[in-house]
Amino acid sequence: MESNKTNETVQGPQADIIGICLGSTTIVTNLFMVLVILSNKKLKSVIFTILSSMFLVGVLSASIYILPRWAFAAFIGDSFFCYILPAVGTAFVINLNMHQCLVCIDRYMAVTRPFQYKLRAQTRYVIIILLLVWLTSILTALLPATVTFGQDPINQCQSQLNSTDLRMDYLVGLTTTFILMPMAVIVFCYLRIFYIIKSRSSIIFHQKNNVTQYKSNMIAKNIKAAQQMAVITTFYIIAFLPFITVYLMSHSNPKLGRSLALILRLLFIVAFAVPAINPILYAYYVTSLREAIPFLGNLTNDMFV
Repeated sequence: MESNKTNETVQGPQADIIGICLGSTTIVTNLFMVLVILSNKKLKSVIFTILSSMFLVGVLSASIYILPRWAFAAFIGDSFFCYILPAVGTAFVINLNMHQCLVCIDRYMAVTRPFQYKLRAQTRYVIIILLLVWLTSILTALLPATVTFGQDPINQCQSQLNSTDLRMDYLVGLTTTFILMPMAVIVFCYLRIFYIIKSRSSIIFHQKNNVTQYKSNMIAKNIKAAQQMAVITTFYIIAFLPFITVYLMSHSNPKLGRSLALILRLLFIVAFAVPAINPILYAYYVTSLREAIPFLGNLTNDMFV
């Protein structure tokens, strides 16, 4: 999700080093988690299907977008990369955002309707949803590039990508629908989960005569789960929301965009570090996932039951 306008600010030896480090780390951490999930028979539930797909997004985003965008930035001047590469970045941002939203919705259903969730949550259904997520993110992001590709000389590619009102309107609509709205759903799901857990905790703890050790342990686990989900959700939103905001501001006003070029560059690094760090956070907080990794198996933090 980056235009050619900011390409000049991310080229050079330092950008190459940042791109190689960021891209390589993203590939290693995400590919490792994909292999862990696929190789462990215990990790075949709905949530791990979503996570494996999300980690695959990380692998592909680093291979197809981050490394070419940074480490091989000299090739962006070519007409094909000029049109396609920014759209590829947008597609991956949308895809990652929708995966994060699916994770929160899955946890929301597990906490609010645990019995129905166990009966109805099936892997084949979530695979269909994931296929739709992938297809939607690809089509919505690449459509403008495929429509305009080849219509103008290479030296007009930059101005066409950055200056058209139609593209700006499309970008705002895309961001609102597939990034900001899912983020709002993520925040709502977490707040609702935390409210439900606190309400149930209050009711059970006031019924002291009926409280069992098992219920107390479950309450403590659910509270910890909500707190840990907040860590991942907060990290994701803090990393991406400023970048999205400044990105839209820079595209709405060319003069403002030039003054924000350095800030946008720094926020770009922070935002696209999320796919590299995400697997580490999930490996630490997701009990079943952590137990499948030998050197993390002895840690004791519960997120998913």
